[in-house]
Amino acid sequence: MSDLQMKCLRCSVDMDPGYLADGGHGVNSEVAKWVAGAPDVRWYGVKMKGHDQIPLSAYRCAKCGYVEFRAIAATDI
Repeated sequence: MSDLQMKCLRCSVDMDPGYLADGGHGVNSEVAKWVAGAPDVRWYGVKMKGHDQIPLSAYRCAKCGYVEFRAIAATDI
């Protein structure tokens, strides 16, 4: 994930980088991902195979608590 220097859109102060944890399967945790296209819901959950996936970066303003997510592919930086 990229640690871009982000400024809060509301306060104009630096935002702290982080991530959104996804529950994953069982006791495993993952970083949440952006998935291209509409959700393909099946009886076992959402089918993601064959869809582009990019891990999400999260940035939080320490002053007001505003959170912004970015889906920046490693090839985009």
